[in-house]
Amino acid sequence: MKEITRLNNHGFVLAETLIVSVFLVAIFTMIYVNFYPIIGEYEKRENYDDIDGEYAAYWIKKLIEDPNFNISQQEKESLNGEKQYFRFKCSDFLENSPQESLCINLVKSLEIDCDDNDDNGSNCQIYVTNYRIGSGDGTVPNSFKKTVSNAPKSEFSNDFKEYINYLPDYKNTSIDGAKYRVIIVTHHTKGYNDYVTYSNIEVKREW
Repeated sequence: MKEITRLNNHGFVLAETLIVSVFLVAIFTMIYVNFYPIIGEYEKRENYDDIDGEYAAYWIKKLIEDPNFNISQQEKESLNGEKQYFRFKCSDFLENSPQESLCINLVKSLEIDCDDNDDNGSNCQIYVTNYRIGSGDGTVPNSFKKTVSNAPKSEFSNDFKEYINYLPDYKNTSIDGAKYRVIIVTHHTKGYNDYVTYSNIEVKREW
């Protein structure tokens, strides 16, 4: 009789262990499925509008708001036409002017992402767009978001597309009356750092 009782106890312990194991596996599976993607999104978006990037965007904004910064007719048409943006260039200041020199030095010191052979701040990932970058309710036929979404990878990277898609459409007008927005890509390479961040800030300017 004692042997039967002992066997029954062993069977109960085994069943209890199996139930607890299945329960724990179910819990850890649920945690992994639900929270791991959230951690991935956080790690990806921690490089969106970071402090260093916003600092860089602020100084580019100040350059754009300088009265000596003038854009060409082609850039105006690109900004107001189908593309809804133009690329910021230090050469839009007068050649050899103090503003152009300041612009070139800032672009380099702020680690803004430029072509390897760009020494004069003319081919960097600095985009000037309209304040509202999305079509939102469909009342805006063209938008920067639409341009980026439809562009080939050679023009905009997938990470940049994800950042632009992450941003709101900015349907409401700016409190400060800003009509434009500057979006920059910063490539940090100091020390052991080698990563890219994305930032934007509104620009108060008339063209």
